[in-house]
Amino acid sequence: MRTQVMAERAAGMPWLEYIPAEGGPPERTPIPSFPFTLGRNESADLPIASSRVSREHAVILRDGGGYRVRDLGSTNGTYVNGRRIDEAPLEDGDLLVVADVEFTFFAGAHRTEADRATQPIARPAGGSGEPAAAALVYEIRRLQEEVVGGGVEPRLWPIVSLSDGSLFGHEVLCEADLPESASPAVRRSVLRSESRWTAWLRRLARLRAAELAAESPAPPFSSGKPPKRGPGRLFVKLDASEIGAAGLAESLFGLADMLGQRGRLVVELPDSAVADTPYLRRLCQTLRSEGIGVAHDGFSAGPAQLAQRASLAPEYLKLAPAVVRGVDRHKERRRQIHAIVEAAAALHCQVIAAGLAGPQEASASRDAGCTLGQYQTADVPSETFVAL
Repeated sequence: MRTQVMAERAAGMPWLEYIPAEGGPPERTPIPSFPFTLGRNESADLPIASSRVSREHAVILRDGGGYRVRDLGSTNGTYVNGRRIDEAPLEDGDLLVVADVEFTFFAGAHRTEADRATQPIARPAGGSGEPAAAALVYEIRRLQEEVVGGGVEPRLWPIVSLSDGSLFGHEVLCEADLPESASPAVRRSVLRSESRWTAWLRRLARLRAAELAAESPAPPFSSGKPPKRGPGRLFVKLDASEIGAAGLAESLFGLADMLGQRGRLVVELPDSAVADTPYLRRLCQTLRSEGIGVAHDGFSAGPAQLAQRASLAPEYLKLAPAVVRGVDRHKERRRQIHAIVEAAAALHCQVIAAGLAGPQEASASRDAGCTLGQYQTADVPSETFVAL
């Protein structure tokens, strides 16, 4: 790869940062003009010496006040924050993977830390605007105080053993609601905006769930039988937008420390974001080194596709609800699940049947080889952590 050194005059430009695999200081490549091409060709604005990179692989474009990246029909794909894309926005700090070469994109010095932390709040449509906007800002500030004061409670979704119905753990849903006192105007303007409020609520909900789990290390068992596995697991479902985000691993380490025992935290990677990239391999290895389990959520492919993920082999594989639906009535579906279970066993991976509609589907999933299950009911109160 051709190394470029950023001059002082280029400091305000966007740039790509590459960390050599053999170590050494990061290499920064300024992006002085657009379109900015990446590929194996020497004529590319950034030539990349990797056999997996296509000759004309991707291009970075200016998009109004922001930036976009477009894949140029490459063989091995372009990824933004772990998700393969045809075209996608590029934001400050995004992880950009070109085939097997990783970069971090920086938007340039004109984007201040305050700009990255806080996005503007849209003015409500209609009316004179000023009084409504002022009221909206005031209510958002009030809600921030309410949330920090304990106004967020996590949504917990139980995962049970299909052999005896005992509670294996809980999943913390990635969604988190605003407090009930939030007005419809705030929900529209905040939850659908780019204010990053939803990401903040998600983090708070996970912290609260970890607190509850740490306070009640012995979970209840629906069958009334004594615990067989020790403390229950806490499954944290990541959103695809979090893959590649700065500080992700550190935040997960913090949750694991709160639980106080290795093996209790399991991180769920959305199946749409699972790809055999250097970043994901390193992330999974790092999590396991800290005693954090890995699950793939929403799996709907076949045994062959699972075998291709050997380098990313999870401890748990959660089937998509569409795969499980009607398993008690369709013999072919049971065969499909059984084949996936056999492939998962070769990777020492437990299979979770998600979206169970009732005991009939649970029994059929168990007969097909699934060891764990998750029912459709998701609104489980936090008090579930308290022994019954």
